[in-house]
Amino acid sequence: MAQEATAFLQKQHDEVRSLFGRFEKAEGEERKQIANEISDKLIVHTKLEEEIFYPAVKKAGKESAGMIEESLEEHYEIDELLSHLSGLSYLNDEFDRLMTEVIESVEHHVSEEETEMFPMVRRELADLEELGREMTERMSDINPGHIRNEWAQRGVE
Repeated sequence: MAQEATAFLQKQHDEVRSLFGRFEKAEGEERKQIANEISDKLIVHTKLEEEIFYPAVKKAGKESAGMIEESLEEHYEIDELLSHLSGLSYLNDEFDRLMTEVIESVEHHVSEEETEMFPMVRRELADLEELGREMTERMSDINPGHIRNEWAQRGVE
């Protein structure tokens, strides 16, 4: 039996929050390694939401349209921060500032999803287990390294 979609995404949120805690306690090069882990998890998470979850939520009704639009804008902003962060050394003065922005932006985003979007989705969507299964299957195909290479080719770093 597949994990239902909102529980699947909630688990990913919790994993990233745990990494935020580790990042804040870490020092030196370990901060960069944890930042890379956070970036990888967020890349996979946003792809799953954008390719599978949000299109299904959009079909749920008018209430979801504004939520999805706002979420996509937040994804874009977070991706931009991550792309700039990926090219920085942990010794760079901008590294901590950008990582703080990532943490704050992600916390805001997931808070809205968990308190507004997920309850609506649980009311409106019938087959959340099927959606969870689709996301689980797609997850293994997403390569965060390819995304970072695209960022580098765009010259965002």
